Amino acid sequence: MALLWKATAMQTNNVIVNAAKTREEAMAIVNKSIDRWEELIMWAAGRGGGMKNLVVFPEFNLQGFPLGETADEWIEKACFQIPWM
Repeated sequence: MALLWKATAMQTNNVIVNAAKTREEAMAIVNKSIDRWEELIMWAAGRGGGMKNLVVFPEFNLQGFPLGETADEWIEKACFQIPWM
């Protein structure tokens, strides 16, 4: 028996963190985006009809991408580690 999967590729409006002056400001923006992702994932999960669900988001969707920041500045301001189970 084949396993059935449903894949959903999400495209969202994102708020980039480049204008944030501090890491705290940047992470507040990222956390609001994560809250929205959670809503979207729950919506997609409810549409699976018993199938396994895969939900994907574009790269840089939580914080945008560096616009003039050095790599070190960007890492300090906008990057974070995702916990692994």
